[in-house]
Amino acid sequence: MDSFTDLVTEQGLWATASVDDRPAGTDRARASSALGRSATPADVLVGQTVRKAAGPVRSGGDLRDSITAESFPQTAGTLDARIRGASALVCFSHLRWNFVWQRPQHLLSRIARHLPVYVVEEPEFAEDDAPASVRMERRGDVTVITPLLPFDPEPRWGFNDTTNPQIRNLLAPVFSDLGLLGEESGTLVAWYYTPMAWGVAPHAFRPALVVFDAMDELANFRGAPRRLREQEAALMAEADLVFTGGPSLYDARKDRHPDVHCFPSGVEASHFAQAANGVARPSDLAAVTRPVIGFYGVIDERVDLELLGAIAAARPDWTLAMIGPVLKIAKEDLPQHPNILYFGKQEYRDLPGFLACFDVAILPFARNEATQFISPTKTLEYMAGEKPIVSTPIKDVVDLYGEVVAIAESPEEFVAAIERALAEGPADRIRRLARARVLLTLHDWDVIAARMATLMGDALASRAPAFAMTAPRTTSVVAAGFPPEPAFRSIRGTLPLAGVRDDARALLDRSVTDAADD
Repeated sequence: MDSFTDLVTEQGLWATASVDDRPAGTDRARASSALGRSATPADVLVGQTVRKAAGPVRSGGDLRDSITAESFPQTAGTLDARIRGASALVCFSHLRWNFVWQRPQHLLSRIARHLPVYVVEEPEFAEDDAPASVRMERRGDVTVITPLLPFDPEPRWGFNDTTNPQIRNLLAPVFSDLGLLGEESGTLVAWYYTPMAWGVAPHAFRPALVVFDAMDELANFRGAPRRLREQEAALMAEADLVFTGGPSLYDARKDRHPDVHCFPSGVEASHFAQAANGVARPSDLAAVTRPVIGFYGVIDERVDLELLGAIAAARPDWTLAMIGPVLKIAKEDLPQHPNILYFGKQEYRDLPGFLACFDVAILPFARNEATQFISPTKTLEYMAGEKPIVSTPIKDVVDLYGEVVAIAESPEEFVAAIERALAEGPADRIRRLARARVLLTLHDWDVIAARMATLMGDALASRAPAFAMTAPRTTSVVAAGFPPEPAFRSIRGTLPLAGVRDDARALLDRSVTDAADD
């Protein structure tokens, strides 16, 4: 298939791509007639009653109702049954648990409600003569294990050929005490976020299932280890399941493993919906000159600093608010315009307050190796806060969210797109929010976690019939998480889609009609 949109189209969630090959009177034709133009797949997704409408959207009203997993009877409250065969999950991650709250935290904290979850972080290095040790901390339902290594020898970063043997020796007694080694350990799941951690587990650690969740193309990042691609090949050769954080990552791996599944990152919509529903705003941002053009996330080589500076120079009457830690680039290299404000790293719980201050949310990513495969989580979070969004043409943003997000490349195009977003009328706002609601509903983190749990449960059951899942075989569905062909066919018989699709359309029909009538 040519694009991820074609994939979802083929699976029946969206109308067929061509109006001409559809019988008259179908969803697509009705939507085209109502809109007065050729309807896109997303127009059809918002329901059979999509139509032009005027009038304000009720703040906090219908467009944010039922946007969680409970919207779908097939997904609610069943994650526990799906992973009942597992005794514990051990994750190896290059990301600090207490850094930016993102994909690993969202997924693993949900799984941890139903079975023990241990996260082994990359090591920290002591600046004194302290001996090597391990720090264990309870973070909510997750146990975080951090190896602490002496400052010497080099290299002093992450998982690598030098640190891995030391880490393995440190983990052996810890894993033994936790009951994670040997024949008595039960049915363990090993979950990897970095291939550089492959081989770091103690030799007696024998997982029944190995999962690789490829959330980024780490080999393309600045300063990536030279052995990363080799390590990934070794991990994928042993992995039972491979999840990817977006369609671009999927396309790069679909021919390298027989069981690859595309799961673009999700959203905790109710959390970010606070931005449109009166959440307290940080005083230092709430008081600045409007409009506020905002971004939050890690500020590193993926952000187009020249574009940011050009926008600030072109519109000195706008305030550009940049929220997030600065990594791998010198702070003096950041554009320094009086109307660009940097707020540093903020806690996840505080992001809705910052988002509430944005008049337009932006994704000013550069076009380089580091962004070739990204699928930014914040896109959906911006949508949940009901903000208009402007992005550079990142492939996954275009493929997944192009019906909601305005795409612009040059500084002039980006400024013009922001100006259009600021001038958005009531009818356009209604249509944008209705389309966004589709994505929010189908990309809910609870739904994604349940869908992943189903795949893990099925894999465990296929290896040990005694661990067969007792959950109903109607399973959760993530619009962007359907295993693309050919993998989809292998489990199509166990994943009925019609009920979820009908539930989604019924919700969307109701929400768009209600919004239009307000």
